[in-house]
Amino acid sequence: MRCVITKVNDNNYEGKDYNGRKYLIVKNEATKNYKLGTDSTFYATKRVEGLMLKKIILEPLTTDEYEYILSKEPIINKQ
Repeated sequence: MRCVITKVNDNNYEGKDYNGRKYLIVKNEATKNYKLGTDSTFYATKRVEGLMLKKIILEPLTTDEYEYILSKEPIINKQ
């Protein structure tokens, strides 16, 4: 995911991708250095909340979390 931080809140950031979609990005260890205007690429888990007005919430993964997820997925041999 690639987003530009457009607003900083107490518990999260608001970001926008280059297609104009808006996201809420959770503050955590992976986002501790983000500031207003930060343009970043990251891996994240995604969830959608809301019935009428759907909000897309991203929780960025640290490098260690991402590597752990990759190591748990089965490797498919393409021959």
